[in-house]
Amino acid sequence: MRETKINYGVLYLILIIYGVIHEIRAQYKASAQTEETNASNLLNDANKFEREAAAEVAATNTLIGSATTAITSAQSEVSKANTDEQTATALHTQMSGEVANAQTEVNNAQQAINDATTLKGQATASGDATAIKFADDAHKAAVAAHKNAQDALKELQTKAIKEAKDAMNAAQKFHNGAKKAETEAKSFETEAKLAEQEANKFKTDADNFKSQVAQLKTEADQLVSDAGALDAMPTADPNYAMKQTNFSNDHNKIKLDYNNFRAEKPKIVQKKNSVDAAKNNALGEERKMQTTLATAKTEEATAATALTAAQTAETEYKRLKGVADKEIKDYQKHKLDCENQIKSAASGAGGLSIIST
Repeated sequence: MRETKINYGVLYLILIIYGVIHEIRAQYKASAQTEETNASNLLNDANKFEREAAAEVAATNTLIGSATTAITSAQSEVSKANTDEQTATALHTQMSGEVANAQTEVNNAQQAINDATTLKGQATASGDATAIKFADDAHKAAVAAHKNAQDALKELQTKAIKEAKDAMNAAQKFHNGAKKAETEAKSFETEAKLAEQEANKFKTDADNFKSQVAQLKTEADQLVSDAGALDAMPTADPNYAMKQTNFSNDHNKIKLDYNNFRAEKPKIVQKKNSVDAAKNNALGEERKMQTTLATAKTEEATAATALTAAQTAETEYKRLKGVADKEIKDYQKHKLDCENQIKSAASGAGGLSIIST
């Protein structure tokens, strides 16, 4: 029987080589798993960017909608202000133009008083009681017409014109405020559209980043699978060296891509910051516009109150003028009756009889 001698040195060397190979295979699996974990984490970031970008696009679209509504609201205020200003200006022009007419009515009423005074003397001289009564009525009507004509002139000069001027100034202030609000609303819209552009850029980058990282994750998953296959393949397999080289190349590519994509993260975050900055600019314009619009609405109420006061003064002026006009007509009728009565009394016809006193 032959004696078998064991070469412990060779055995030890074989064990070392086996251990090294096992360690290398374990490192392949560990490194592949690391890349898969890194890719998964990066994909989570990409998904987060994608959600944020979609939210930013929606938010900026809402801003644009708000800006469009603000422009419509401001333009409506401009239209109302323009109407108020035209109404107040026309009223002021009309009331200012009435001064000469009102003064003429005062002068005419004064002349009527003078004529009625003369007529009273003639009626008294005629000795006809009816004529004297007509003359007295004519004089009273002339005096009443003069008082109301003076009151109308005073109402016109001290209230109607002043109120119309105040209404015109208030309407102009309202108009200016509304125009300013319209300008600011359009600035708000411009800033909102700029924010939308930034949001769309952010979304484009986020979507591209997501697509690239998803591909990286797919490649990392494949690397894990390849590491498992490589671990299961005998070292003596003729394809082992090629598979090992391919694994190393894929691993290096994935590591390079991961580092590149990770370097892109701050740039995408900066895109989001740009969107937020643009949104803040738009919101700032919106707040400024809302303040101006609120002021314009207050000025609208002031203008409306002033216009109502002017129209009330106009109505009172017209009322007093109407009373004065009626009194002048009464004076003219009584004057004519008196003159006819004096003529009749002088001719002995007996004249008109006094129906009532």
